[in-house]
Amino acid sequence: MSEYTEQKLLTVALGVIQQNQGISTSDLIDEVIYVLEADGVDLTNNPSRNDSKISQKIRNLKSHGTLEAAGAIYNNGTWTI
Repeated sequence: MSEYTEQKLLTVALGVIQQNQGISTSDLIDEVIYVLEADGVDLTNNPSRNDSKISQKIRNLKSHGTLEAAGAIYNNGTWTI
């Protein structure tokens, strides 16, 4: 039962992108959740969205430009570094 910080999610997401060049955001979310072995509160649905809390946090890395600021490139629906 944990809530991952944005920094932890960013670190794992960048590693996933590095090993899976051309990964989609949906697959990135699945892989980050798998790597972290997320469970409990992280997988509960956010009441205002149709997403789990951890999924929304990972999507925020994209929407807030955090992944790009850390060196990831989003092009044609996929991520690379």
